Amino acid sequence: MQLNQMASAIRNHVVDGLNGISNASFSLEQIEDEIISTTSTLLVTYIKQGVIDAERLGQRIDGIRVECQDISSNCSVASYVNAPHFIIPDINRAMADPIVYLGTMDNNLSIKVYYDRDFRYHKYRLATSKRPFAWVSSTPNKEGLYDVYLFNLGKYNNLQFISIDAIFDNPYDIYKTDYFDQFTQSEFYAPLFIQKEVITQLSNEYVNYYRKLHMAKLPNTQTN
Repeated sequence: MQLNQMASAIRNHVVDGLNGISNASFSLEQIEDEIISTTSTLLVTYIKQGVIDAERLGQRIDGIRVECQDISSNCSVASYVNAPHFIIPDINRAMADPIVYLGTMDNNLSIKVYYDRDFRYHKYRLATSKRPFAWVSSTPNKEGLYDVYLFNLGKYNNLQFISIDAIFDNPYDIYKTDYFDQFTQSEFYAPLFIQKEVITQLSNEYVNYYRKLHMAKLPNTQTN
């Protein structure tokens, strides 16, 4: 199912479940936001339990343009260190290694990824010091996206395009990028059994919420 189809299914279930209660007010956009939030939580749980293989959940973006940029996150203060750079939506940081693959589009080069400042010690690791690596910023830029910097590219120093296969915190943030057309009208990223669980869970939550709200507003007609 697609995201909007899941949201419509939940709304239909809620309307049927309320059976005449007319004070329910919710939009499809609100339901879609809750679908994404609930799905992210379930995915982390099922991956930790070994029910789902994280590598099968990654979404791949090909042809991301790489351009040199100062690694300072402050536009007013330059670090005078330039590195090949690109931007992505935020990754699911609850997972140990949310980027399944980062490298060339032909898969010939796989780049090690750091999610914290430990990338500064890369050069001291004898086994990997000469290999390419990347650092993903932990803070969003002004567009709400996240900077990724590449180092030690060697013969790939003139790399212009790159591919990434990652588990994003909100995969639909891809629509904020130039690569949104790769996901237009795409299937929802979670497995079918999780789609069904999300629909059931949110439908029940909405129905229970509005039923309780309706009961609380019923007038007290009892007399002594």
